[in-house]
Amino acid sequence: TEVWEAVSKPFDSLTELKDTLWATAVMRKVRKTLDDILIEMRSLPNRIRQYDAYTALHDKVKSYLSGHSTLSDMKTDALKERHWKIILQKLNIHVAFSELTIGMLWDNDLLERKKDMAEVLSIAQGEMAIEVFLNEVRDRWMKQELNLVLYQNRVRLIRGWDDLFTALDD
Repeated sequence: TEVWEAVSKPFDSLTELKDTLWATAVMRKVRKTLDDILIEMRSLPNRIRQYDAYTALHDKVKSYLSGHSTLSDMKTDALKERHWKIILQKLNIHVAFSELTIGMLWDNDLLERKKDMAEVLSIAQGEMAIEVFLNEVRDRWMKQELNLVLYQNRVRLIRGWDDLFTALDD
């Protein structure tokens, strides 16, 4: 029972962290909590550290730390709802995005599926780059004013073609 008492506090901290909603999770705080749990576990006496309960929890925290960059990468504005649907489908998670927790991602092998996640993330980042570019183009042309002159009192022609072609080249 001494082992369980010693390991229960770090275990409870990890459980609380796993219950954090993904939408509200702050990756720096997640990293710090994992680091703190590990520090707390390392401060336990050697007689406690030799038990499987300690080793299993320690290894789990270490694996979460080693995969933290993958988790952090997933916390980007580039991932829209359509991308999260794909991610949740690949991880076989069947909850609404608003109910998604860090623990669900960890428990459904997010860290073992880095390649799949990187693929979805790459697509999302590419789409976001295109989106930003198209918004810039739209904004540029919404602000563009054309100088029109009356020609032979019948039609209007654009004046300043050079400026227009320069804008097109940009």
